[in-house]
Amino acid sequence: MKKYLFKSKGLLFLNLIFAIITSALGVYFAFILGQIVDVSVNKNFLEFKSVLITGIILMMVSSIFAYLVRIFSGLYIKSTMSNLKGDVFNSILSKDISSFNSQNTANYISALNNDTNLVEQDYFANILTSFQYLSLFILGTYSIFKLNIYIAIATFVIGFIPLFIPVFFQKEMGKRKEEYSNSLSSFTTKIKDIFSGFEVIKSFNIEEKTKEDFNISNNTVENKKYASTKMEAMVNSLSQFFGGMVFFVPLGLGTYLVLKGDFTTGGMLTAVQLMNYIVNPILS
Repeated sequence: MKKYLFKSKGLLFLNLIFAIITSALGVYFAFILGQIVDVSVNKNFLEFKSVLITGIILMMVSSIFAYLVRIFSGLYIKSTMSNLKGDVFNSILSKDISSFNSQNTANYISALNNDTNLVEQDYFANILTSFQYLSLFILGTYSIFKLNIYIAIATFVIGFIPLFIPVFFQKEMGKRKEEYSNSLSSFTTKIKDIFSGFEVIKSFNIEEKTKEDFNISNNTVENKKYASTKMEAMVNSLSQFFGGMVFFVPLGLGTYLVLKGDFTTGGMLTAVQLMNYIVNPILS
């Protein structure tokens, strides 16, 4: 897939740049929120107006870049998937007649539709999302260390646990997704065979047997899908629990520092927002 990943290098680079910019704007906005709280606590009305205007301008700029991210990610996916599907189709068309007939045409249809859609969502779309999460994580990490080293250390001491959960279950999750994809291809073949032999089914009065065959194939697909979903649910639940601990422990520490007078309320709000930028990529 690396061949197709870098086919539209310009669009891929633009997606990376926009991901970094939107992440930087998000981190900056976290500090703006903290400043708003601090000036309200200090009852500094003049500074409050200045911070408020800055926040509004920042939200407008962030909205523009969020729009550009969606547009350019869509353009990248469109270009990449067009290349991929074109090559898949060309490879099918280049087969000789005997080689082509060795497989059911439903398999080719499945490869062009189902399999490429899975590749789009699980590979290319995930990579673009990873740009955003990675840049948020790096910038959020740097900022929280600059804000308060104790909260940063607490976040990362607890934060290592969720990182290993997806890695531990990666092989099993991949196996179940592959089984689901194969069952989906078989199901497509079964449907095509049934509809192609519709006259035979009616002529020999084998509707009940056909329904039985369809139900078996249909249930197999749904069972494989459920098995994959169940595994993902377990992994996501474990990640969510430990991700919550990543948030809860530093929050408790930050509250303690505020009560001691070693940290401001606005700084605490900024830290909470920055922790979201660290926790969310871990959970995802």
